[in-house]
Amino acid sequence: MIDLSIKGKNIKSIGAKEEGFESIYPVNIIIGRNNAGKSTLLDIVQAMLAPDTISLNGHKGSHPEILLTKPLSKEEIQGAFPNNTSEGPIPGNHLVFGMRWLNKPITIRITPNKEFVSTDPPLEQGIAYSAALARVFQNYFSGKLFRRIRADRDIVQEQHGGINIKDNGQGITNIIQTFYNQEDKERTLVTEKLLTELNKIFNPDVNFSEIVVRRKTNSDFYEVYLREENKGLIALSASGSGLKTVIMVLSNLLLIPNHENQPLSKYVFAFEELENNLHPGLQRRLFNYIREIAVKEGAYFFITTHSNVVIDLFNKDEESQIIHVTHNGDISSVKKVVTYIENRGILDDLDIRASDLLQSNGVVWLEGPSDRLYFNRWIDLWSNGELKEGTHYQCVFYGGRLLAHLSALEEEAGEEHGVNILKVNKNAILLLDSDRANATTPLNATKNRIIKEIATIEGYSWVTAGREIENYVPAESLNKAFGVTTFTQISDFDKFEEYLNSIKEDEGDKFLRNKVLYSEKILPNLTKENLEPILDIKERLDAVYKTIKSWNSI
Repeated sequence: MIDLSIKGKNIKSIGAKEEGFESIYPVNIIIGRNNAGKSTLLDIVQAMLAPDTISLNGHKGSHPEILLTKPLSKEEIQGAFPNNTSEGPIPGNHLVFGMRWLNKPITIRITPNKEFVSTDPPLEQGIAYSAALARVFQNYFSGKLFRRIRADRDIVQEQHGGINIKDNGQGITNIIQTFYNQEDKERTLVTEKLLTELNKIFNPDVNFSEIVVRRKTNSDFYEVYLREENKGLIALSASGSGLKTVIMVLSNLLLIPNHENQPLSKYVFAFEELENNLHPGLQRRLFNYIREIAVKEGAYFFITTHSNVVIDLFNKDEESQIIHVTHNGDISSVKKVVTYIENRGILDDLDIRASDLLQSNGVVWLEGPSDRLYFNRWIDLWSNGELKEGTHYQCVFYGGRLLAHLSALEEEAGEEHGVNILKVNKNAILLLDSDRANATTPLNATKNRIIKEIATIEGYSWVTAGREIENYVPAESLNKAFGVTTFTQISDFDKFEEYLNSIKEDEGDKFLRNKVLYSEKILPNLTKENLEPILDIKERLDAVYKTIKSWNSI
């Protein structure tokens, strides 16, 4: 991790509030909806490293700014504050005065001359040294080379010419044919190294035995071909976009550094939506390969994605971070997703994947699988089939007692909270069994805490009016499910298994052995009409229906 903050303001969808990266990891995964502002973060990195290659548009006509913040080192302070000066507005020796900012943050604005913005604490008496501090500010990425692959990309036949690789894939054919044909280049970098790495990523799905370059008949255009067993040579320009994407990545990682005679540690790569047209297994192999390059070679990667595979691959990885970009219709907001790597055991126990939390329009937190079935049936009835899990919301299980390990609060010094994954998606509904024996039984401390915390993120908490979710089951639906007329409405605080046993011997025991199968038998017999009179379910589902619609701007 590099202790350098890179942020922008008044850039495209980013407004006057600074947004960006609090720190930099070897692999930086950027997620968010289409048009949320993911590419803007890549633009900021590009403008910092290669300002001549990009022009930033200001937000609503404002002047765009890029700001860097990092702690001051001893060497930087010594470079700004002289040791042989003790005069002027600064009391005593100026270097001694300057050392009070050792390891304290300084912010500069990226301009041709680097402009001082602030220090913490403020310089005040030493303000005359602000320009000197900006001058000696050491940008960890200074001198690094920037390479980008855009989401809109392709590899096509190309004429021989100078090597000039563009971010849309133009020039890839030319650099491959140059290494293949030109005597001052290493042909084996294409025929052996690139081919080996390509097979490492594609195996076991596909194995390529040869890569060659040919000039088209009666033409100045060159074409890259790959040989696959029993298929012969296949033109790359006629191949699928997934193969082209991998070839493009490998060309950036293998051929370009060799051509420019630079180590991979000199590069910062920005890749957009590499997962397009790659199946999940291939995605995992490609992104594991990228991570390996980042860690072993010291290159840095900024990657935008929509892929649940990529999010789940990196969400517990100590060499990476996930940055979530949202847009409220006016401006973009950026935050690092904290899933508490040190608590990964709890997340695994909950069977929670990062993509479940981050990519859905909203998350409904439920105790277990049978609760999910009831909830989905209720929403189907209340929305007339309009709202669907996986499209408009995602159900995630918190697993009963494991609720005690969850929190919606930020961790503060000296305080112990649970794993604050409830806050990862601000659109949250929490459905809790009250587990009360009667109307006067208080909720336990964990449930009271979670309800208050959900309120802080403006989520919606629903505590069952009866003992548990099954106390909302209408007697009518049970009679229809079992073809009898013996069921009467369960009391508000009765245990469902005891209620069933009182009606039919061993029925409650069957329920406890498999709640999911039991609920599946009941669900087809639930109707909006037989549910509405039960406890507070109409009021609750009216509110939940409205909430989920708001998440989806319906």
